[in-house]
Amino acid sequence: MSNVALFYVYRIVSRCYFHLPILFIFFYRQDLSLPVIELMLAAYGLVVMLTAKWNVKAMRRMAQPKVIALGECLKGLGLVLLITAPHPAVLLAGQIVCGLGYSLAAGTDSSLLRSLFEEGDQEKYRRTESSSASFMFLSVLLAGIVGSVLMESGMRIPFYLSIAANAVSAAVILGIREAGSSGSRTAPRAEAAQAAKPETGGAAARPALELTSGQRFWRRYYSLVRAFTLAPFVGFIPFLLNRTLNIGMLQFGLVLSLFTLLGFVSARYAVRVGAAIGENKLVILTTVLSLSSMLLLALSPHIASAALAVAVMGLASGGARPLAVGQLSGPGMKPAERTAVLSSMERMYGFWNAFLLVAGGFALDEFGFRVLMLGLAAGFLLVSAVSYVMRRTGSSAPHSVSGELPS
Repeated sequence: MSNVALFYVYRIVSRCYFHLPILFIFFYRQDLSLPVIELMLAAYGLVVMLTAKWNVKAMRRMAQPKVIALGECLKGLGLVLLITAPHPAVLLAGQIVCGLGYSLAAGTDSSLLRSLFEEGDQEKYRRTESSSASFMFLSVLLAGIVGSVLMESGMRIPFYLSIAANAVSAAVILGIREAGSSGSRTAPRAEAAQAAKPETGGAAARPALELTSGQRFWRRYYSLVRAFTLAPFVGFIPFLLNRTLNIGMLQFGLVLSLFTLLGFVSARYAVRVGAAIGENKLVILTTVLSLSSMLLLALSPHIASAALAVAVMGLASGGARPLAVGQLSGPGMKPAERTAVLSSMERMYGFWNAFLLVAGGFALDEFGFRVLMLGLAAGFLLVSAVSYVMRRTGSSAPHSVSGELPS
């Protein structure tokens, strides 16, 4: 099996998150309060934010497939901790380990995919990134439905299946061999060492990598769209469906699956649509769709409107990653540089996701679901507008990627 085929298999299996749709319910049944539940969910994003450069450091000692495999193993270990004991400290530890595993794997897999193509094959890489991302959504879709249904037979069954998927994913990714001679295969490690270790020779360390104003915009775009859609999907909409509307688990899984179904369609065709109508128009369209879904949930919290809102939210969210990754993983980048850029993108997403979950948990507990969604809509509109203004007025001067929270 070719490297690209193995990569497709990895992305499909690694996104078999059987436990993800029912994670909120799992925490809720541990008799945790709403703010504590959202803190548990936010811990995952905080770890992603704080450890976003660890994959670059790991590449100093091992090849990219091994870094990803390590991440998958940690994700599985985190899930084991979640189902080991209902104590809050153990649950928090599980979320932390899961977040660390995701942090190691998330930016590295796109960097690995880019390294499998020649520098002149940028368009082929972008098509493969978009296509594999769409299959990721399809995998999440089917796994989410199965996990929701199986939860009625046993709370831990979806977690067992997710752990098995992590083990298979680690084995599959280790089958990929990076292109080039044995000497070139060690290059990513040397480049990672250079990226992770600041240069000396002056009073201040030089930045490892610099981004233009346009690249910073795409990083913000991905982070904001994904955070403002995934935070409700993971932390707030399950509360609406399970605790307010009191629907059955099959309906619960089907409604949430609309997010990944429309996300699959969006990821599959985002690059093509962007090329046809212009990426700027597509960015505006996805922003409007995201905002509309939040308002629909706030103004009409019923099963039909919730299903429609979840579908629209998935449509807006799905294409964000292939669009942003295609813009940020340009030709001429070294593997460690691509990993650093994509990791900084995930770090920014982790910050926004954690912030929204924590703030949203308190808002949900104090003011209710409608006020929460109206607040999310207003916040998303504000930060998106600021991001667009920064893009139009920002200079083309480069900006360094560092361990700090990116702007």
